[in-house]
Amino acid sequence: MKASEWEGKRVMTLREITNGWVTLPAGTLATVVRKFGGLWLEHTCNCGIKVKLSRVSVESVEVIQ
Repeated sequence: MKASEWEGKRVMTLREITNGWVTLPAGTLATVVRKFGGLWLEHTCNCGIKVKLSRVSVESVEVIQ
């Protein structure tokens, strides 16, 4: 899949993803906001906090939309 085709896709994490500040457990839904040096994911929690993680491998997520 081309980089531009990833942007805006809804994905589900297949494993726990962490960046040192926050951890998204496996099964978390997120949106791909960019693909540059890996996927950049954005997830909004129910409390309104927006989490962004960069350099996520394509193998760590599954496209759901």
